[in-house]
Amino acid sequence: MQTGAKSGGTEGGSTLLVSLFVTLIVAAALTVYLQLATNQNQLTYRSQTWNSAMTLVEAGLEEGLQHCNYNSSNLTSQGWALSGGRYTKSNSVGLGYYVTSISTSAPYSLLSTGFYPMPNGSKYVSRVVQVTTTNSPGFTGAMVSKSSVSMNGNGIFIDSYDSRDATKSTNGKYITGKRRDKADMLLTSSGTSFDTGNGNVWGKAYTGPSVTATTGPNGAIGDAAWNGSSSGIKPGWWINTANFSVPDVVAPFTVAVPPASGTVWGVAYDYVLSSGDYAMATLDKECVVTGVGVRLYVSGNISSSTLCIQTNASVKIYCAGTSASFNTINNYTNATALQFFALPSVTSIDLGDNWEGGCYAPSAAFSIAGNTTISGAIVAASITMKGTSAFHYDEALNSTNQPGGFVIISWNEL
Repeated sequence: MQTGAKSGGTEGGSTLLVSLFVTLIVAAALTVYLQLATNQNQLTYRSQTWNSAMTLVEAGLEEGLQHCNYNSSNLTSQGWALSGGRYTKSNSVGLGYYVTSISTSAPYSLLSTGFYPMPNGSKYVSRVVQVTTTNSPGFTGAMVSKSSVSMNGNGIFIDSYDSRDATKSTNGKYITGKRRDKADMLLTSSGTSFDTGNGNVWGKAYTGPSVTATTGPNGAIGDAAWNGSSSGIKPGWWINTANFSVPDVVAPFTVAVPPASGTVWGVAYDYVLSSGDYAMATLDKECVVTGVGVRLYVSGNISSSTLCIQTNASVKIYCAGTSASFNTINNYTNATALQFFALPSVTSIDLGDNWEGGCYAPSAAFSIAGNTTISGAIVAASITMKGTSAFHYDEALNSTNQPGGFVIISWNEL
């Protein structure tokens, strides 16, 4: 009996030890599982917070770019302040916030830091991105069309000159003896038709792969030598891999002082633009520009009777109406001194018979006929030339700034 009792006690003790051991294993397994689950949750939370911080970085960059485009003449406006040699602003978005800074000179560099809290709110996860911008040329060729190019007439002529170079112009003006063959014509990737008819194009043709560039039996596209002796398109002077678009115009400002009347060189003008920025409802009378780097914002239509650009003066005109018509242009400087930018609402333009300047109107149809001759550069929704009209491209306009504003060309997460 005593032996049986002892045996039962031993078996019971062994069972208890096994149970305790199993319990410890299960507890350890549960602990490990809970730790893994906790770590997984923390990693998930951190990943979500990490992504949220980048959203804030992007929000800061977007605000900074908008500020550069709309307020480049006054970067200390709209809550931005100069600090440490950079224009800086912070802003809260939801649970997080961002701090963005802009360099003091164009083309601008922007630095944006986004902060987003971890779930317990005790610490923030941050991400930093630095970008650089550029303001690319707006006039990349003699004529740029969004939808179509059409020429119908004999004697239509398109060539180029360079107002910056005395060997390629005279006093910044076009003359036949110094004409050049850099008058490229471009059709955006969404364009559908490119036909220069019997016109002579001293430059290259650029289209997308779905469009065929064509000429008439007496037309030519090519260099000076080709235009002098051949017809059709010179081999290699039609490039059908063009893949680009035309951005809309962004007005750099909408509020400024209106111009006053005055007398310049004994001539009375309704509007005198002497320096800085101006804003007005309509430009419908005689106007003279006497200052350098003048900017004019017109919220309505333009029906100018006379626009005079004095020697060494320059102006950029932004129109937000529906139509723009210029009657007489007296440009005593060169084509780069007069640049016209039409916002998307402008669907009708008339440059008159003696335009000399850059015209960027991507929502408007451009058309000239008869024996009209104009100089500069054109960006339009469509381009039509008839009769014996001529167009002389000032290559200097290729160095002017893009009206679509600053764009990012490099992105670096620090």
